[in-house]
Amino acid sequence: MGRLCHKSITATALLLIFVAVFPKTVESNGSVFELDLESLENYDGRAISGGCCSGQPRVNGSCSGDCAVYLHFCFRHFEANPSPSSDCTYFQLQTSLLGKNGSSRGSYDVAGQGKMYFDLPFTWPGQFNLIVEAWHPPEQRRCRYVPVVYTEAATF
Repeated sequence: MGRLCHKSITATALLLIFVAVFPKTVESNGSVFELDLESLENYDGRAISGGCCSGQPRVNGSCSGDCAVYLHFCFRHFEANPSPSSDCTYFQLQTSLLGKNGSSRGSYDVAGQGKMYFDLPFTWPGQFNLIVEAWHPPEQRRCRYVPVVYTEAATF
């Protein structure tokens, strides 16, 4: 992975992300992976660099603009010390734009995203790494490397 440049994007600040993961077995030779996004928050409206996603900082240091965000999920084989530069060996998904956080409340409306399902053409792999990256469309047209990711190792 290392660099994601689809539609010119930059990384968004550390966000609180809660994800529910449910594997299901299907009658074919594969599995279904279900992802249910419960909440996403960025109270400060800041990018991963620490600066404001949009607008100028206020006198008190808070950000005047909002962060428009979409998420990128990478599902790959288990590594004890995962690296963001590794490939998504099983699958990857990018959500549609989730909207703006609203600098006064800090939360994104993720209810409309619904559950996401992935048909896996193989049996359930057991342990895996799930990398969740929050991105926002940039004001400038360029890409950045993602130094921070959320990783969850799980066994089902």
